[in-house]
Amino acid sequence: MEKDSLAEVRHVPSVPAEPTSSGTALRVLTDATARRDLLVVHVSSPPGSGSPEGAHSHDFEKLLYVLAGTMGLDVAGRRSELGPDSAVVIPPGVVHENWNAGPDELTFLAVAGPAIAGAAGKPAA
Repeated sequence: MEKDSLAEVRHVPSVPAEPTSSGTALRVLTDATARRDLLVVHVSSPPGSGSPEGAHSHDFEKLLYVLAGTMGLDVAGRRSELGPDSAVVIPPGVVHENWNAGPDELTFLAVAGPAIAGAAGKPAA
């Protein structure tokens, strides 16, 4: 069987965290060498932290699903807060920014497709 046709079980704490300048930790749960159509990232943000790139957009659709904590979100100038079990889909090209709006750690999944190398956002114009 080819590598990209196998399911791989990952225990999130065992996936190495990639720290960002804002204090957020990213754990990429999909193997970019095997999957090019999907990117899944587990994100942990301490209080006061947020999108390391600030307001940004992507060339792909992105889903954010809150697991714990409170996410502050600005999508095209519209602000809201999301709690656990809340999700939002951000269309391609829409400027957005998210941050930890609560006193506890914020954890969420960021799911994007198609996955592309360097999938971090590009700065807003």
